[in-house]
Order: sequence, then C-alpha cells, then structure tokens
Amino acid sequence: MLILPRGRKYEFSLLIVARSTNNQTEYQALMKGLELLREICADAVEIFGDSMLVINQLIGIYECRSEVLISYYERCLQLLKDFKDFHLEHIPRLHNEEANWLAQHASGYQPIQEVLTSIVDVDDWRTQIVDYSMDPSKKVERRVRFQATKYVLLDDELYY
Repeated sequence: MLILPRGRKYEFSLLIVARSTNNQTEYQALMKGLELLREICADAVEIFGDSMLVINQLIGIYECRSEVLISYYERCLQLLKDFKDFHLEHIPRLHNEEANWLAQHASGYQPIQEVLTSIVDVDDWRTQIVDYSMDPSKKVERRVRFQATKYVLLDDELYY
C-alpha cells in the first residue's frame, strides 16, 4: 500500500500475521499507514491500493458485508475522518511496482541479483540453477535440483 500525504511520500512495510487473508492484510496495512500519518499531523492524504475490494468498499462502491472485514472497514473509515481531505484510488497490482517492492521487502523475498542467461558467465554457480529453473525437465545433478528448491526465477531475476 502506498500512502501519500500531499507533498510528501512515505513508504513503510510491516509484518502481518500469517493467518490473515489478503483483504485483512490490505486493511491492516492501510490502518497502520493512516495511524502513522495521523501521528505526524498530516491533514490530506492520497491512498493508492491494489486491492479493488478494499478501495471500493471504502469509497462506497462495494458494501462491506464480511464479518471478518467489518471491524477493519469501520476502523479505516474512522481514521479517514481525521484528515481534512483524502483520495482513494485503485491501482492494479501490475502497475503498482512500489507497493510490490514493499511487500517483497517485508516478506524477506528479495532479489539476489538480476540473472539474464545471456549475461551470466558459464562458470557462475547460478547458471545451472537458472537453466534448471527455466526447464525443470532437464537432467541435472541431484545437488542442483536441491539447490534450485531454494530459489525462484521471476522475470529473469533470481530470488532466494
């Protein structure tokens, strides 16, 4: 979640309880951001979130009927009343790179290094992992298969 009090940009990430749903997590992040902004006496805020459900519930397009989410919803509405002005906007996850980076950072899921197979040196230890990740049907040593379970290849970036 990216929250912008007008004129400044604040980024934060926090650990969320593992048993939370995605929607609970979105509401928890929003509540924490609004509480932090209230502490610094922000009076206007722009909120860009990738949860269409949460954003549309808060702007009144969707009704919040979930017993699980209603307390989060009501708390966020209460916090939003503390600001003279606020704007909520849904940003599709695909176009919300900053929020994705924050989420990855909070989860500890960070890129080791960009790995493009055309650039990786043949002697680089990652070459076998990248090759195997691109085609798991390849025959490789057991050691490489075991090492590869600790990594994931996303958009040509190798993550640990």
